[in-house]
Amino acid sequence: QQPPIDVVEQAIIAHQESAHAAATSPSSQAVAISIPNQLHVLRTTSSGVRTLLLTLLNTKIRHSPSSVSPTENVVASLLDSVWCGLVYLSGTDGVGEPDVASGGEINSLCSTVCALAVRTKGGVPMLLQMAFAGAVNAESLSSLSGGGNSSAFGSVSGASGRQDNKNGRLGPIVALKIMARIPAEAAECSTCPVADIEADMLACVGFVLDVVCMVLNQLQQQEQQRIGANDGTKLALQVLSNWAGPCHITLTQISSVPLSSLADPTSIPKQQRPSLLDMLISVLSQPTSQSVPFDVVVAASEALMVPVLDGADFGTPTRLQASVALLGAIPSRGFLLNPIKVATEAVWEGDEAVRSLSNLASTIAAEEVDLVAEGAVPGCLELVDILLGLQVHRVHSAAIAPLETWLAVQDVPPSDRHPNFSAPLFGRVVQALLLRASYPRDFVSWEEDETDTLDRQEFDEMRRLASDILTSTYYLLRVDYIDVIVSSVSGRQSSWEAMESALWCLCAVSRDIVDEVKKNTDESNKAAKKLVGLAQQLCASDIQRQHVLVREAVATFLGKYSPIWNIHLSDSILDILAKLKAYVESGTAQAAAKATRQVLLGCSKSLILISQRAHQAHAGAVGTPTRTTPYVVSVALGTMMETVLSRGEEESVRLVAEGSARLCVQLRDWPLVQHSLCAVVDPIRTRLSLAFEHIQEHHQQQDQARLESCFHSLSSCLGAFEEVCRFCDVSTASSGDGMPKHHPLVEALTAVWPVITDISLSQTCRSHESTMTAVLAVHSALLSNTPELMAPHFPATVTFIVKLYEDQNNSAALDYVAAAVEQFGSAGSGEVASFSDLLAHLTRCTTSYLTTSRRPRDCPSLVEAYLEMCRRYLLYCPHALVACPEFSSIFALAVGCLGECSGNDCRAALLL
Repeated sequence: QQPPIDVVEQAIIAHQESAHAAATSPSSQAVAISIPNQLHVLRTTSSGVRTLLLTLLNTKIRHSPSSVSPTENVVASLLDSVWCGLVYLSGTDGVGEPDVASGGEINSLCSTVCALAVRTKGGVPMLLQMAFAGAVNAESLSSLSGGGNSSAFGSVSGASGRQDNKNGRLGPIVALKIMARIPAEAAECSTCPVADIEADMLACVGFVLDVVCMVLNQLQQQEQQRIGANDGTKLALQVLSNWAGPCHITLTQISSVPLSSLADPTSIPKQQRPSLLDMLISVLSQPTSQSVPFDVVVAASEALMVPVLDGADFGTPTRLQASVALLGAIPSRGFLLNPIKVATEAVWEGDEAVRSLSNLASTIAAEEVDLVAEGAVPGCLELVDILLGLQVHRVHSAAIAPLETWLAVQDVPPSDRHPNFSAPLFGRVVQALLLRASYPRDFVSWEEDETDTLDRQEFDEMRRLASDILTSTYYLLRVDYIDVIVSSVSGRQSSWEAMESALWCLCAVSRDIVDEVKKNTDESNKAAKKLVGLAQQLCASDIQRQHVLVREAVATFLGKYSPIWNIHLSDSILDILAKLKAYVESGTAQAAAKATRQVLLGCSKSLILISQRAHQAHAGAVGTPTRTTPYVVSVALGTMMETVLSRGEEESVRLVAEGSARLCVQLRDWPLVQHSLCAVVDPIRTRLSLAFEHIQEHHQQQDQARLESCFHSLSSCLGAFEEVCRFCDVSTASSGDGMPKHHPLVEALTAVWPVITDISLSQTCRSHESTMTAVLAVHSALLSNTPELMAPHFPATVTFIVKLYEDQNNSAALDYVAAAVEQFGSAGSGEVASFSDLLAHLTRCTTSYLTTSRRPRDCPSLVEAYLEMCRRYLLYCPHALVACPEFSSIFALAVGCLGECSGNDCRAALLL
């Protein structure tokens, strides 16, 4: 019945017994097992065996529950072995650096001893006392006396006696590694009370800061050989970073005078000892990379940033004094300035240092934003200049951190800011962002970027953050914001990347500028005039000489500011549409299609007036030869649809179709509405017919690529017609002369319906799932918006839908049934019975498919469509649902899907 004892426990027990026997022997003198004997065992054991046993021991320590944790005697025995391993691997003289080959084993030993310490009450202070015995003086070690004592740690090989035992000391590098590892082991420990661990660590904070200060002081005095050169410096800074977070070390603490000058306690009076903050400032003020290597600069930046971020001492005089010291060191000592300059000159080698320094400078400015924005102490203006320089730095990631600073400054009321930190500062910020948001000159596209000089994720993140700053900056600068941007690209020699960046900066705040222009004030009219001038300049430019990204930016600009063109450029809307058509032809179909939709909607009033004037002019010229046409808008819509069908993807086609349909139904005159809709639908019908004919003629040939292209064209055309049907809503049309009572889509539908019918009957097309999905979507849109037109075709369509669902289990078929229930579900008792039978049949098909072919989690769209259809039954035809023979199966299926579904399909089940 005894619990199993593994190899590690056996080793522990054997070690404990031998230690007890040695301790009770007459020759024993308070030392359980002498260091020389332990070292002899370590030397005769291979490193592989030591590593394996150490791995097993670490696993045992971390995974043993607190109820079976080892006794103090076992801990003492374990610690004795581990300690001797550290002494052996770190150099027997106690001061040398460990061998590189043994670095991994030393790290594991450090983890082991730290894991034992944090799991022993009072173990952390005693561990540090043991690790630094002989390396520091008694004045500093006395700071650990309040941390308590553990008999397990205090009895290990005579910890206090080791201070006089040269062979029992650890090298400083290993001691620093132990100190750096303790916080991580404390965070991972789940078997001891958190309060005990925190108390142990807080008792050591003073000593930790003292050690870090010692190392940095030696660096300043160029005595690096005493601590292992820069490795010791980096380790000390890592110690500060690791301890500062969990122990909430503040600026106040690191700016206080340390307990002792560990480097040379006799030569420096306590009143003249430099603080840790002074040491960090000194490290980050060195003018050359030979004085402080870049990796040390990175470590120092990260170490200082944690106390700056800690807010436990916010509002205290000591925090203010420390912040003033940081800012004042910029002009007086070159703090931040010198290392940024050195790292910038060292291309590639200093990039990481620039990033770390940028994060530190931005953190100082953001955390002390009230002090910096006031500009009353030395260094504030210089810090802002540093951040502006970093904003346009060649290291792109270094330019992201300052963005948070500008947002923080904007939160400070203008009355509390220095005069230079309002409009003058943000005018410079806009200019900096114009440069920062620009692409490299040789950039083509993300797909063709082979230089790898620009990270897309970083670039997109920078623009996302910059857009928030630009928006708030516009409300500060108003028309001056537009002046700054437009003037940067007004010259003929402006580069393509400057033009693209300027247009992006304008588009980032387009909604706010449009809202201001609509107020029709003197200032907003000035802004509109400048934007109109820029638009005219862009429309007159040569497309072929523009970079592809500039074309996209111009199209986006023309679309986002369409409400302004509707007011101030109403006579040139057709010219703007012609320009967008040219952009579609030049290969920027997506951006141009989106802009076309925005122009058709935002400039609808102007387009209606243009159409009416053309119609009236043509009517007044009856009997007189004229080249004008009353359907200028219809012609523009038709040519745009034809162009985007031939050059754009399905999403682009849908955007143009939506904008065209929504514009057409707003025309007041029936002939204009009818002719415009036919002009939009005619190129759709033509290309639909051509694609279908080619499929019928060549479906048995081996050219699958060409056949798939035809199917793609078929789906694209059907998607365009679906958008026309969906947005051709008569209820939104303005009443006018000659508006008939029947639907305006009748003529266009009459032309397209035979082609849709042929596609539905074609076995080749019916076997292509995406094509059938597009056909069913058209049927659903027609049924939802033109039920009176589809009623005669409804019985035949339902038969087709059910047959298709039986063959393919296409979720679009269920969408059509849901639309049918909504339109005809409450018509009469006969329809209720039919709908009930239809639901029962579809439920049996769905249940069979989900239990025999695929699981619900594998077809979420089908599950969502089925449950949404059932919900429509419940809302619009509840009697058919209740009377359904499969009534219980419906809800059983819905409940069953809850166990497997997690997205919109699960949501549909809960709604039902």
